[in-house]
Parts: sequence; structure tokens; C-alpha cells
Amino acid sequence: MNDREIKGITAELLCQTEFIKRGYNVSIPISSYCVYDFIVDINNNLYKVQVKHSNKSKIGFSVSTTSSHLTSKGTTVKKYTSNDIDFICTYFDNNCYLISVKEVENRSNITLSLKNNWVNAHHLMIAECYLLDSQLNLIKDKVPYTHSINYI
Repeated sequence: MNDREIKGITAELLCQTEFIKRGYNVSIPISSYCVYDFIVDINNNLYKVQVKHSNKSKIGFSVSTTSSHLTSKGTTVKKYTSNDIDFICTYFDNNCYLISVKEVENRSNITLSLKNNWVNAHHLMIAECYLLDSQLNLIKDKVPYTHSINYI
């Protein structure tokens, strides 16, 4: 196993553990070809989660929002969209972060700042706002979308 695989598996397990510690059910796909790493059940709503390893940056940490695969024609890079997954999850400095893919689906990389005093930064994401508990509170407060059928 190479270093990249070890970092990826470790991040997945840490993120899954954080959901489980909070009492949420986590399901892991059998196939390794799924675009998501796990599904989490929040108030009877299922969300697809892709885990990404994070890297330290000058102001905080960065996370890739793409997937790259080596094929016979070279490396292919795919940006995650809301058709693929619901959230990107990462673990950095003993904290779990959850980011809606809808916020970042047109970007290939994001940086979350551990400082909140950056005034003129473009697309600055404050890490504190994306802590798992903060994001779970936002998810739980929303009215869940249901597929309803009206019978005549």
C-alpha cells in the first residue's frame, strides 16, 4: 500500500467514526467503483459522502474536489457535482469538516481558512463554519425533500 492509499483510508475511517460517534448510521458500498465513499443516514435521509485527504496550507488546509484515475489513455480528472455526491468530508487537525458539493462543484480545489480575519480573499471558506457539528445542525433544521405520490 502506498502513502496516498494510507492517507485516503485513514481519512475515510476518521470521518466515518465521527458520524458514528454522533449516533448516525454509516453504510459503505461493496463496490470500489462508487463515486462516493460512504452513505450517512441523517434523520431518515440518505446522503452520499466523498472523503478527501486534506493538506496543510499557509492559511489553513486545502482539499481537492476532483477525482483522478489512471486509464490506458492517460489520467482523467473529474470534478464532483451534486449529481455524484452530496458532501465532501475531510479530517484535519483532529476535526471533521463537511462541505456541501453544491458550494464547490465548479472548483477543483478549495482552501479552508483557520483564521477568520482575511478581508479581501476571493472564495474564502472559514473552516469553523464547516465543522461537522455545525453542518449537521444545518442539515437537521432543513425540511427533508420527500418523493410523494398523489393517488386519485
